[in-house]
Amino acid sequence: MGEQGYRVSSRLFVAFAVLIVLGVGTAIAVPIADDPNDASGATTGNGDAPGFHGTEIAGDGYIDDQEALVSDHPGPAYVWSTEPTTVNTTLGSGAANEESAVCGEVTDTDGEALSDLGCQSVTPTGDGSSVEFDIDEWPDGYQGGAWITLELRTDDGEMEYYETVPVTVIHPEGDLSGDRLTNADEVRYGTDFTVPDTTGNGLTDWEEVAVHGTDPLATDTSGDGVGDATAVRLGLDPTIPYLPYVYVGAGLLVVLLVVAGGGALGWHFMRRYTGSEGGDGQAEPTTTDDEPAGAGSANDPPTTPPPVDPPTEPDPDGDGPPLTKEEEICRILDEHDGRMKQSRLVDHTEWSQATVSRLLTKLEQEGTVTKLRSGRENIVELRGVESESPDV
Repeated sequence: MGEQGYRVSSRLFVAFAVLIVLGVGTAIAVPIADDPNDASGATTGNGDAPGFHGTEIAGDGYIDDQEALVSDHPGPAYVWSTEPTTVNTTLGSGAANEESAVCGEVTDTDGEALSDLGCQSVTPTGDGSSVEFDIDEWPDGYQGGAWITLELRTDDGEMEYYETVPVTVIHPEGDLSGDRLTNADEVRYGTDFTVPDTTGNGLTDWEEVAVHGTDPLATDTSGDGVGDATAVRLGLDPTIPYLPYVYVGAGLLVVLLVVAGGGALGWHFMRRYTGSEGGDGQAEPTTTDDEPAGAGSANDPPTTPPPVDPPTEPDPDGDGPPLTKEEEICRILDEHDGRMKQSRLVDHTEWSQATVSRLLTKLEQEGTVTKLRSGRENIVELRGVESESPDV
């Protein structure tokens, strides 16, 4: 039992040791770039360790303005397809001192060769050796992802280390973000050429630059607290400060004026139709035979119009239009020899005493009749009729 347990322990120890050796050997033989997806195209590492360190993309083809975009979307470096690109790297000082070669190659993401950068002989020193490769031009019209692979080979051609740096090739007149603004214009304005809306305010970079004249790097160009996209949705100029507030204030003023005008108009109609502009609705007091119409005090309040009287009786002869009330009184007086008591005249007309009194006053003022006082009665006679007796 003890011998069998010893054999199992020995086998586990040997297996564990083999795993350690394999892991260390793999790490030493094929070192990988610390961060091959860094947008600057540079890799870092311990300069004393074997392999490549500080690999970076440079040259006229490298888009320097993309450095500000690294924090937003780290990824491969972007290079112009129309400009030469340079790849710089340093060979670690821990590499063997015998002469070696560094070779470079550019491929697309499918592994198809795009450019052979050739090989350069190097002899590692204590301070490390720098190597530079130039990519003079990219295949005509090529755009998209690419891989730049560097290999350290021994003098007999065996590969000791390698490093791969990804890049994205774009054309200045292309439109990577699809917002109708060219890649070159995006770089010129400082906008993110990988997304259509750099600020995320709802307006594309092209709309801000070419349509509205706003700052594509700011959400509120005018600085009035109203975002550019909000001002555009309201149909206002987003570059003029406080314009939305002016329109809102004007709208409130119009509303206040409409409300005030409507209130005044309603008050006017209310006064008109509730009778506040007319009389008190009381009937006009009638006059007696002892008191002629119109004899009231000058300070008496105005009275309401008298009630509507029945229509005037037509002419007995039936010739011509109906007689007026004044003409009817004159006709009755003429039938009674031109003289009558006022009370009898009221009986003949069937009108109210107030109506007859008012008509007689009018006829008296016109000089048609004369009213004479006889006791408590008024005697009415046509002008031109001589008074014979007070009793009629």
